[in-house]
Amino acid sequence: MIKEFEKRLVVFVAKDFSRGVGLEKFLPNFAIVCWADFDAIDLAKKAGLNILCVAEKNSEGESSGKILESKRARDYIKKLQKEMRCKKVSILTFKGNSNIEFICKKNGWDCLNLDAKTTNRLEEKANFESLLKKYKGPTLPTVS
Repeated sequence: MIKEFEKRLVVFVAKDFSRGVGLEKFLPNFAIVCWADFDAIDLAKKAGLNILCVAEKNSEGESSGKILESKRARDYIKKLQKEMRCKKVSILTFKGNSNIEFICKKNGWDCLNLDAKTTNRLEEKANFESLLKKYKGPTLPTVS
């Protein structure tokens, strides 16, 4: 368990809940807010993981920002914070962006992601086309 997070609720927000599974072993107050409801989520809930799905089964997915904008997600996070008696809420997503930062700031939550400008700069550094031209190993067939 990470001691610094004893009084903090950490919420992983993503389209796919499985990207956040495993952190509950290290964070005492952890939850996942995701898009769709799958059978695997029922198993995770039975194992004690706090999960909210904001959409219906098999519906089109949304981004982390759209999920976090939903009233259901915000109400769930506030309810958990109260139930777990956490002083702070921290939001973690697979990839940060300025919309998530804005939503966190508006709700008084901390954002644990890299800031949007840094994330964009890192993505711009990766030039996959030139990398693949130099790569001599096996590849899957692709269309240009």
